[in-house]
Amino acid sequence: MIGDELRGRLEQVAAENGFEPVIELLVADARECAYVVNDGDPVRATQRGASRIGGPPDLPHSLAWPDAIPRDEDPATSGFIAQINLSDVPPIRDLPLPRSGHLWFFLTSWPERGPEVGIAVYHASAAAAELRPVDDDANSLLGDVLTPTALRFERGISLPFGRLRFRETIIDLLPNGPWWEDISAAIRPEDAVGQIGGYASTYDGDDMATTLALHRLGRSDVPHSHRYRSIAEMEQAIARVPKYIRTDEERAAWIKSFEPVRKDVEWLERHREQIENWRLLLRLDPNGAANLTPADSWPIWTFARLDELRLDRFQNILATISP
Repeated sequence: MIGDELRGRLEQVAAENGFEPVIELLVADARECAYVVNDGDPVRATQRGASRIGGPPDLPHSLAWPDAIPRDEDPATSGFIAQINLSDVPPIRDLPLPRSGHLWFFLTSWPERGPEVGIAVYHASAAAAELRPVDDDANSLLGDVLTPTALRFERGISLPFGRLRFRETIIDLLPNGPWWEDISAAIRPEDAVGQIGGYASTYDGDDMATTLALHRLGRSDVPHSHRYRSIAEMEQAIARVPKYIRTDEERAAWIKSFEPVRKDVEWLERHREQIENWRLLLRLDPNGAANLTPADSWPIWTFARLDELRLDRFQNILATISP
C-alpha cells in the first residue's frame, strides 16, 4: 500500500517508460520503502550521530560493543557496519520503525555454511550529544576497513518482483515488454546503494525474505522455481499454458509438471503469515565509496519480524550476505 504522492510518482514513471497497462497491478501490490543513497559529504560522514557506513560508531554509554561468535574456534571481533539516525529516515507505511534515536548494525558471525550470518542490531533513543565514538578492531569479519561514508534516504516504491506469479502477470499484460527488470530499474534511483523496508527482491527474481524464513522454518528444500504463495496462484500459473504447447498430450504433461510441487505450495499457504511476518529492515549493496565489498561483492540483507518491530524490539534478526 502506498500513499497518493507515491502513486502519482509511480504513474508518472509508468507513462515515461511504457508500462501504464500494469499500473493498477503495481499500485495494488506496491509497498513504501526508503532508498539508501551516499550523501557525498566527507564532513558529515564524521559528525557525531550522522547516518553512515563505517568509521567508529557513536554509541550511548548504555551500549557496549557486541561480542562476536568465533568461527572455527578462532577469536573474532564483531564488525561495525552502519549506524542509522532514524530522524533521517522518512516514515514508511507497514514498517513501524522508531521515529527517534539510532540503529546500529554489527556483523557478529560469518559461518562457512548456510545462508544466515550473525547480525546484532541495537536501538537507543539517546540524543547525539549523549553519544561517543567507540573504536575497536572494527572490520575483522568483513575483511576490509570501511571508509566512513555519510548516508541519506529517499522515499520510494518497492514491488514484489520476487513473487513468481507477479512477474508472470506482468508478462501476460505486457507480452512485448518492458520486462519486470526494466520496471525494477525505472522505479529505483540510479544512485541507490541500499533499501529500508519494502520487498526483498534479488536481481535474479528471488525473494530473500522468503528464502531466509524458509531456512529458519527448516524448509529450504522448497524450490525457488515454484514459490507460489497459494494454490490459487499456482492454478493461475497452470492456466497460462505456453504457446509452444499445441497438443492434448503436451497440455496434460504441462499440468502434470506442477503436481510434484503442489504439496510445497499447500505448505507455503498454511505458513504464509509466519513467512510474511519477516520484513526487510536494511539492505546494503556493495559500496565502493565505503569500501563495503563483502563476499563476492554481494549485498548485506537484514530482516526483522513485523510483530517485534511494533514493540521496538531488534533482538531477533535474520541476515545474510547473498546476491
